[in-house]
Amino acid sequence: MKLDHSSYVSYTLKHSVKISGIGIHTGKKNALTLKPTATPGIEFILNNQPPLKADISHLDSSNRATLLSNDQTTIITPEHLLAALYMMNITNCIIECTTEEVPIMDGSARPFIDAIESVGIQSVTHKRPLLSVISPLTIIHNDQSITILPADQLTITYILSPPKQWMPPQVAHYTNLSNDLFKSDIAAARTWGAISDIDDLNNRGLAKGGSFENALVIGDEGYLNEPRFDNECARHKVLDIIGDLSLLNRSINGHIIAHKSGHHLNLELAKKLRQFTTNHTS
Repeated sequence: MKLDHSSYVSYTLKHSVKISGIGIHTGKKNALTLKPTATPGIEFILNNQPPLKADISHLDSSNRATLLSNDQTTIITPEHLLAALYMMNITNCIIECTTEEVPIMDGSARPFIDAIESVGIQSVTHKRPLLSVISPLTIIHNDQSITILPADQLTITYILSPPKQWMPPQVAHYTNLSNDLFKSDIAAARTWGAISDIDDLNNRGLAKGGSFENALVIGDEGYLNEPRFDNECARHKVLDIIGDLSLLNRSINGHIIAHKSGHHLNLELAKKLRQFTTNHTS
C-alpha cells in the first residue's frame, strides 16, 4: 500500500438538513440533522453527548450491521448514510441524532443522497488522503472472502451465492466508481433478507423495524416484493462495502473483489488497511 497525501476536493453541506425514520433493528424513530462544519471528520452527536467520530478506531462490532461506539455514545447501522457521504466526497459533517440507530429509510442510500442534494455542498480546505494499493491483500473466513488488488481507481466486484435455490447467482461490477455511477447504479439498491430468517432475527433483538417498505424480501419460491434491479442484492453488498470502508477516511485506489462478504469481512479489510495508514502516516 502507498499513502498519497494529495487527493480530491472535499466538501461539507451548504446548509443543515433533517432526515427522519425508524431503525431497522431497534424499530426506534430517529430524527437526524446533518450540519455543515469546517472541522474535518464525520461526527455523530447523540442527545448532546460528546461527539463520536465515524472512524474504524471506533468500531465496536458487526453482525447484521456496523456498530460504532466510544465511552459515551453508540451508533448503529450508519453504513448507508456513510456510503452516501463518502461518494459525495463529504468529509466534514456533524450528524445530530435523537436515538442510537440511523434510520433505514427505504433500505437504500438514495434518501440520504436526495437530502444532501436538496441543500447542496461546498468545498472545504481539508483534503481526504488517497490510499493506493500496490500489493494484493486477501481475507478469508470459511466460504467468504474479500480481496483488494492494485488498481489506479476504485473498482468493486461482488459475487453473490444466492441464499435460495430458485435464485441465480448475482454479480455486481463497477469500474472507476464515481459519484455519478454510485447515484445511478448503486444508491437505490436496498438491504435484503430472507423471510425465513425473520423469527431468528427477532429472537436476537434484530429487525424489529424491518418491513416490505424498507427491504427486499426473499421468499422460498421468489421475491415477496418487486426488486429494483435484477442483481439488487449484489448491488446492495457493494453499497455496504463502500459504507464500511468509508470508516478509513481515505480515498482508495484498488480493486475490491468480494465473495459472500458481509460487514464482518468488510471491516476486517478496513482494519488491515488502517494498520498500514497508522504505520505510514506522518
